[in-house]
Amino acid sequence: MRRFHLALAALLIALLALPAAAGAIELGQGTKSRSLVFGPDGNLWFTADKWAVEGFTNVVGRTTLAGEVREFSLPKRNSVSIGDIAVGPDGNLWFADTAVDAIGRVNLEGQVTEFPLTSGSAPTGLVAGPDGAIWFVETGAGQLGRIEMNGSVTTIPLPVGAHPLDLAFAEGAFWVTESGRNAIARVTLDGAVAELPLVSPNGKPKAIVRDASGALWFSEEGGARLGRFYPNGAIAELPVPGNAGGTGALAAGPDGSIFFTTGSEHAWTEVGSISPSEELSGLGCVSPICDLPVTALTVGPEGDLWYGTGIAYYGGGGGGALMQPYFPGVIDRFEPPTPVAVTVRRVARRVRGRLLYLDLVCRSPANAKCVGNASLEARIPRPFGHGDRRFVSLTSYFRLAAGERQRISLQIAPFAMDILRRRQLRATLRTVLHGGFETSRRLTLRLPRHRPKRSR
Repeated sequence: MRRFHLALAALLIALLALPAAAGAIELGQGTKSRSLVFGPDGNLWFTADKWAVEGFTNVVGRTTLAGEVREFSLPKRNSVSIGDIAVGPDGNLWFADTAVDAIGRVNLEGQVTEFPLTSGSAPTGLVAGPDGAIWFVETGAGQLGRIEMNGSVTTIPLPVGAHPLDLAFAEGAFWVTESGRNAIARVTLDGAVAELPLVSPNGKPKAIVRDASGALWFSEEGGARLGRFYPNGAIAELPVPGNAGGTGALAAGPDGSIFFTTGSEHAWTEVGSISPSEELSGLGCVSPICDLPVTALTVGPEGDLWYGTGIAYYGGGGGGALMQPYFPGVIDRFEPPTPVAVTVRRVARRVRGRLLYLDLVCRSPANAKCVGNASLEARIPRPFGHGDRRFVSLTSYFRLAAGERQRISLQIAPFAMDILRRRQLRATLRTVLHGGFETSRRLTLRLPRHRPKRSR
């Protein structure tokens, strides 16, 4: 028995001596990550905007996975804005210093060198090119830029009003998101420019990445969609179910999947992924009440997804005053949420005034929400042989916290009302959540019975 106690004590001492599991890495109060990348030293490097009581500034820094953060000073600035960071062919980190119209270089010891661009150029997106140079977009000047390791800069003009935001290299050319022209530009290394307009109006293409197979994906600030290029050159814009706004940051996984942020414009609070076969997986928030914008994504050497957050705001879309006190920016691994579901607790028996009322309840873990759309479908023959599935109602949007109940209404389409005036109609109630989680329930729709008035 004494030996057992000694062995147990030794085991407890050994367990206590093990390092604790690493938690979220805090970057300091008021710090909003703009871009993340794993450096050649195995550390996470980042660019960030920083709000403080004494004023605004920008930082470039690095953190170990254990949370040892170090920030490096940048030139004095009159505004706060910084762009992407990437590993250069020289083993240094290069970044777009938007606020001072420069491209910056920082070595692994933290020494910063800035290479000035023309005034008003405002560089944002930045990547290492295939030719041993760094390529970047000048959002303010509407140009594609190239900088050699010695600081020599050349530029390629883009169409007027391009407002480029990001770029990626694939199939021998750079592909640039042109938010101002709702298009993707293809720019060859010798400067030839061709545009591919998006089908959806006002899509505002934002980030663009190449997946593991070489295919290109892009996000859209102006719509609940992800864009994809197919090998034949066609562009598809794929809807993100239940999304109230656009899509933001992107990152490519080692298995060909694409991670993305979504939510409302400028406040993307949820993260999800889409597979090469275009199957969406569940989205989840990174904070219990879904109030922290996810502003940067990157995939680590082991295939884990890492994210950086912004700052919680008052008001929708991140447009209100900063909450007091300023929240710390966070870098952490993303843990996908368990599947969520919406349960239909009660359905009105009859359609009243073209409206069908439903009571929904959210079944989800504490860190996720039920965000999605509800609609009614029925198998009704279409004219001219276009299939037999047809929406019976307009789509209704809902957003519920875990355990929350909500009453929604579905407006019945005019053609379905015509059918209901003659007979009952069997339909399927379908709820599609962020990430493609889906539930369905069969319903029989009827109109209220008209009872004759009693004579007095």
